[in-house]
Amino acid sequence: MAKRIHLTELGCIACEELTELGAGKEGWLVNNPNLLSALDSHSIALAHRFLILIVNWADPDSLRVKIRPDLSPIEAESITAIEWLVFDDVRVVLAGTSCGYLLVYSIAGDLIHKQLVHPSRILKLRVRGTKKDLMQETSSEEISIVLPGIIARFDGSNIQSMLQKWFQEKNSNFWDQKSKKGDPEDTGSLHQRLPYQIWNVNKNGVCVDATITGIMPPPLLEHQSSQRYYCVVTIGEDAVISAYRLSEDRGRSLVGAILSKVVPAAASTIASFSKLIWRSNDQSPKRKPEAKTQSFARASSLTCIKDYPRKGEKLTLSPSGTLAAITDSLGRILLLDTQALVVVRLWKGYRDASCVFMEMLAKKDKGKSVYHTEPVKSDYCLCLAIHAPRKGIIEVWQMRTGPRLLTIQCAKGSKLLQPAYRFGSNSSSSPYIPLEVFLLNGDSGQVSMLNRSLFETVSKMKTLKPLPTAEASNQTGNMTNKLKIDKPINLNHPLKLNREVSPKEQENPEGQTLNPISLGDKETPDQGGAGKIRQQLIFELQLLAACSSSRCYSSGLSLPIGFRSSPINVGLVSHPRRHTNSPRKLVIASSSSSDPLLVKAAKGQPVTRPPAWMMRQAGRYMSVYKKLALKHPSFRERSENTDLIVEISLQPWQAFKPDGVIIFSDILTPLPAFGVPFDIEEVKGPVIQSPIRTEDDLKKLHPIDLEKLQFVGDSLKILRREVGEHAAVLGFVGAPWTIATYIVEGGTTRTYTVIKRMCHTAPNVLRALLSHLTKAITEYVVYQVEHGAHCIQIFDSWGGQLTPEMWERWSKPYIEEIIDAVKRRCPDTPIVFYINGNGGLLERMKGTGADVIGLDWTVDMADGRRRLGSDVSVQGNVDPAFLFSPLPALTEEIQRVVKSAGPKGHILNLGHGVLVGTPEEAVAHFFETARSLDYKTFFQNHVPAESELVA
Repeated sequence: MAKRIHLTELGCIACEELTELGAGKEGWLVNNPNLLSALDSHSIALAHRFLILIVNWADPDSLRVKIRPDLSPIEAESITAIEWLVFDDVRVVLAGTSCGYLLVYSIAGDLIHKQLVHPSRILKLRVRGTKKDLMQETSSEEISIVLPGIIARFDGSNIQSMLQKWFQEKNSNFWDQKSKKGDPEDTGSLHQRLPYQIWNVNKNGVCVDATITGIMPPPLLEHQSSQRYYCVVTIGEDAVISAYRLSEDRGRSLVGAILSKVVPAAASTIASFSKLIWRSNDQSPKRKPEAKTQSFARASSLTCIKDYPRKGEKLTLSPSGTLAAITDSLGRILLLDTQALVVVRLWKGYRDASCVFMEMLAKKDKGKSVYHTEPVKSDYCLCLAIHAPRKGIIEVWQMRTGPRLLTIQCAKGSKLLQPAYRFGSNSSSSPYIPLEVFLLNGDSGQVSMLNRSLFETVSKMKTLKPLPTAEASNQTGNMTNKLKIDKPINLNHPLKLNREVSPKEQENPEGQTLNPISLGDKETPDQGGAGKIRQQLIFELQLLAACSSSRCYSSGLSLPIGFRSSPINVGLVSHPRRHTNSPRKLVIASSSSSDPLLVKAAKGQPVTRPPAWMMRQAGRYMSVYKKLALKHPSFRERSENTDLIVEISLQPWQAFKPDGVIIFSDILTPLPAFGVPFDIEEVKGPVIQSPIRTEDDLKKLHPIDLEKLQFVGDSLKILRREVGEHAAVLGFVGAPWTIATYIVEGGTTRTYTVIKRMCHTAPNVLRALLSHLTKAITEYVVYQVEHGAHCIQIFDSWGGQLTPEMWERWSKPYIEEIIDAVKRRCPDTPIVFYINGNGGLLERMKGTGADVIGLDWTVDMADGRRRLGSDVSVQGNVDPAFLFSPLPALTEEIQRVVKSAGPKGHILNLGHGVLVGTPEEAVAHFFETARSLDYKTFFQNHVPAESELVA
């Protein structure tokens, strides 16, 4: 009996380069909103903020291409959209940025074109063909760009002409390297600015996605107009669905049209006469012309659906543009007829679902021409594939009102993809290429295709038989030397092949269980269970090889694979109650080797260069922060709102790529969670209206309520997901003494007279306060670690205001208690300990048990190293004022600090926080210099001996 196969494995994208995109972590492909993907017929392009990776899944040995666009660090520009652009002889990658630029790259990584569309975040790039005229079969192909409340349209022929010209020039002048090494901003001088149309479609609310569905009739009073009109469908938070009629006309009045022609001509004539009269010998260099945006054409609202609080989330368009599938925030899927602008079908209960249109063979007679001749377009029917990740299934429904054709179980972390539209594919002379859907398994990297027929057969399965016993035993013995069995074999559950699924089970797969059948060969007495397993292993390996050659989907053998540099481990897995094969895991060992560079240095492990970050690296010196602060003037709001915390914390990461991303917060943030309310005034800073100075005041305190700090935990989770393993996520707390100074003094102070007097007049009250703070801070530290912090820094900012003997009595014991408790509960989390003005406390600081001691800029790094020894890591300690110095002086100081610290156990940082007014160029230079320092070459002339590091 023929076996029905619904998925065909085609290739795999697993490679080492995927680690830069976060591969290896569960759900890396689907849980990261900044990870973008686009599929071509043989390749996949993945993008994450500042990197584009092109992988050929059909040929795993082919070279992977990395593209790092030249983005603006000042504007925190990043990649926000990606798509393939495919012609008959040309394949390029389109990328959109958060600043509104359209980038065109060749598959070799060359920048072909760069153009500003509109100074706003590009949300989506769509490539598709549309009917050019309602009465003709000629077609027009287009690229539409979606921005918040805006949609732009580029004609495909213009882009094709530009690409053909670029490739012709490249092929004829292949020895000229200017196209590769030139300034990307000069690309526009080599290729003219592409014409496009742009429309404002936010009348019914800002859209989050939009698509041009095709040509539509003109208004009743404009039937004689030569203008073309397009229909666009948008979705958003205010209106679930909106529709607009787009006109090529800019919408000017008659007077405006006349003035738009006359005024520029008159101005040009006057300018020409002025040049003749006033000739100038000024030879100053010409400035680059600033990128200008295009004015909006006319857009008229047709209809909209508003149903608060329902919001539109995802939008998918059929090939002809007549149907659109829309998912909303309540888990509904709406099928919209884009010509009549009515919803013709509705599904419920599909939260987080994604939809793509596909075509399946409509004929079900297996003996007829469908399997012996090339199918034509009429043989296919349009279907909608719905991926429901919460259910772990893919459903295929026939359009428009047909039944559900099949249900396929899929692995968690998978994603539906569709190859990009191929320009020229609708030519009548070329064979019809149906609309296909692919499934990318994020855990294994496997690329599979949803088959176009419900009755796909695999003839090779019938002819394969297990090898004879003796031969099987010999071959198994040879293989065991090469293959590692990563899961013990259960002799009571031998490997089984799944039986055929009946049509009735396809119609209602939920709750159905399948009884597996064995391979059919009987077990001989001398073989036993182990002999049968060996025999089945050989058979399954043969089956896998046969299925690979015939592109069929095999079940019953699981291959956990690592990256290409890792050995392939073959494991035997039995799944007696599933009718799909188990996913192949993309395995990355969760050991210290996967720790970020900063964590390795904190633990004293060997690293290749000094990791670098800055205290106060997110804040008032950055222009993007200043703009955000104007919209959100309250510091409490900025530091206690999850979205704002994440955005601010990532601003320096996006601009400078430090090795540590510290959460944007404050050491006083947890105070309200244990009974100490506070405010932050513009001039005074933090103000506590009810200081704690007596035993009665202590009654106001209560154990810390971590639910009130949920915004901290949520922010750390998001930051951990955003930066992956490319940087360490740092949490921080204030030391008990430092927190107590604010609580006792009632705010900021320069003298600390009240709390210092309490050390002698009310020591019991102060000790009780410090003990309470110690318990609260300990829980807060553990909370941050549990929610994603790689590393914790303890700030005893005002500990340096105490004499060494007073610090030993009033600060050190409580810090030791925190570190001891955290080490017991989170033993793998390194702790950094910093005191401002710590020159006289270094040896005492080491005694707290911290993994890293932060040095301020008043301590000589070489002297600090000698005093602390080599068994503890150090952090610091460039003077923040050096960031105002010339860049060569800053470079020299960084190199001096790194050389004094040695090649092991050093985190490069400032000796204090970044100062207000610090030039961003200097901060960028700081991190660039740190990345350029390779320990192997930097210390080849000076390798400090152990005796030099220990006093």
